[in-house]
Amino acid sequence: MDAFYEVELPDVFAVQHPVGTVLGRAVYSDYFICYHNCTVGANLDNDYPSFGRGIVMYGGSRVIGKTAVGDNSFMSTGAILIDGGTLAADSILHGVYPKAGRSPTSRNVVRDIFGMTT
Repeated sequence: MDAFYEVELPDVFAVQHPVGTVLGRAVYSDYFICYHNCTVGANLDNDYPSFGRGIVMYGGSRVIGKTAVGDNSFMSTGAILIDGGTLAADSILHGVYPKAGRSPTSRNVVRDIFGMTT
């Protein structure tokens, strides 16, 4: 796993089997979890992503450039969100931007993944 020393990770986060994962500069919020081979990073203009509270990045997912991931959202295995893409709160992203699909979710990251009730 690679997280450059300037990366400000949130107070509450987890990495699960982080082999191949790169967490670059971004705005991270609490209850962030990523799995193996995930990438977070800048585009060629040095724009970085932002993440809401309660985010799951499943294996092989990528969030690159000027993007916004809303609270309580899931990035499916292999999903890619690039430059200008957004993922609304309470959503699941599947596929590759700009043709990625988005679905609502009734799951709750903070409760279901982190076991917290608040």
